[in-house]
Amino acid sequence: MKSLGRFLGKMIIRKIIIPTIIMAQVLLLQGCGNIFEVFTDIQNEIKSTESEIHSTERMSDKGEPSGGTLNLYLKKIDTANPLFADDFYLRDIYSLIFESLFMLDEKAKATPVIARSCSASEDCLEWTITLRSDVYWHDGTKLTANDVAFTLDQILGSNEENIFKDDLSVIKSFLATEPYIIKIALTKPFAFLPELLTFPVIPRHVYGNMLSQESSDILPVGTGSYECSEIDMQRGMVLKRNTEWWRSKDPDDPKQAPGIEFISARIYEIPAMEALNEGKVDIAYIDKYHLSEYAENKDTILYQYVGRYFEFISFNTKNKILEDKSVREAIASSIDRDGIVLKLTGNKSVVWEIPVLYDTWLLPESLGIYHNAAGNGAKELLENAGWDLKKDLWTKRINGKNEAIKLELLVNNENKLRLDIASEIKEDLKAEGMDITVKALGIDELMERVNDGRYDLALLGCAIPETSIASGLYINDQKSLRTPYALRNISQINNDLMSESFRMLYLTANTEERINIASEIAERMYNEMAYTGICLNKEAVVFSRRVRNTVASYIWNRLNGINEWYVIE
Repeated sequence: MKSLGRFLGKMIIRKIIIPTIIMAQVLLLQGCGNIFEVFTDIQNEIKSTESEIHSTERMSDKGEPSGGTLNLYLKKIDTANPLFADDFYLRDIYSLIFESLFMLDEKAKATPVIARSCSASEDCLEWTITLRSDVYWHDGTKLTANDVAFTLDQILGSNEENIFKDDLSVIKSFLATEPYIIKIALTKPFAFLPELLTFPVIPRHVYGNMLSQESSDILPVGTGSYECSEIDMQRGMVLKRNTEWWRSKDPDDPKQAPGIEFISARIYEIPAMEALNEGKVDIAYIDKYHLSEYAENKDTILYQYVGRYFEFISFNTKNKILEDKSVREAIASSIDRDGIVLKLTGNKSVVWEIPVLYDTWLLPESLGIYHNAAGNGAKELLENAGWDLKKDLWTKRINGKNEAIKLELLVNNENKLRLDIASEIKEDLKAEGMDITVKALGIDELMERVNDGRYDLALLGCAIPETSIASGLYINDQKSLRTPYALRNISQINNDLMSESFRMLYLTANTEERINIASEIAERMYNEMAYTGICLNKEAVVFSRRVRNTVASYIWNRLNGINEWYVIE
């Protein structure tokens, strides 16, 4: 077993600290009629003065202004209920209005928000969540465990689609036993339940009267640092800062109240980046596929972070050639990941080997994730396994027949990045005596073949779940262990020790024990070589230079730190 001492230096993500500049006059909005019309006037005035603001490099600092309007992008408003919003721009805006029991921090660790604490039974089947008693809805009503129970019932009992239902299907039952205590029973042990309790909690006394999730009759009421003052399902919504936000009044750990007074979230038919470039909005998101197209300019600032979308090769371990782990290791060590990532994505991806989150709390930095340099050890690995290099091609006699390392690599014909990666891999392996044919297929045919086991190699991608590890890629018994995001063991690897490790990981709520188990799992992932990673893709948030102060977006919170932001009007 190779030592994990070789550390892959984690790329330092450039965190942009936006300098403070002179404060423009704050516009007062009280007493205005249609607030959307006022925001349009404000935007026109901003556009006429912003070029002057950015024309000079010398700006004096008179402190951080309070007030102003942040302009955000919306594609649509399909519901006034945040549980059923299917657009991530809308979900992010709702995250300012509503709060959850827990939230995931930068390292994907669940931290309490409206929950004060939680405890689990020894077998992790029964959980007790204790709520804070000082949380108030925007209408002044106190939040109680009945609201949490109502929210869970909305998620699990509704026939309408929502993004939380599948993950929370591990919940068997729940009951508000006291005003601030809710008990949850699970169908199987699962120590990561707090990581899943990140859905927005909604008030029973408001949404209990909602006839359908598409209803526009309800003004969203939450507990967050911003409250909704106006909503128009065709035009957008207006948020104003919640001056009575409970977290800003917490005597033990007060949070900063919002500096920006208003948020204008308008619906646009054009893409978000186009709206940003035209000065209509202040923020746009760039996904993994379009990040390389962005060019920073004087009017915008790009903040990148490592995402959770993992690009990898799946080995069909039932293949007569690939069942030899030495061949899988030789392939993995022959791929020039650094060269591929640099050539095809620049600094838009991070080389990564196994399906775990970047910088997760489960895997301390001392463990490290590493990969071999291209070609390092491939020849030795194959020779030791009985393979011979003849006419620039590795061959071996298997079951009485001469077999060469000639394999087919499946790739999605609509994914340009993966097509380019596949071409680079083909050339890397050719240089090491392995013949690869790239087969580009439509996604449906590709996944049908992969799921049926009719493939040699497949270049794929997956979203690593909130639990930090893509366990579903390794577990055979999908029914006994929860496997988020419907990942399955497409490599057909059979490792009882791996399955047992995952069972133990889900069975203990002890932090130190989980870290130790996760470290063992990471080592087994590398040594089994059922999959070999290429990279984790970065994502980004683009800000107009009206937005000032520290930006700290990450996977689970693109608007992280918004209460500390201010805008130059």
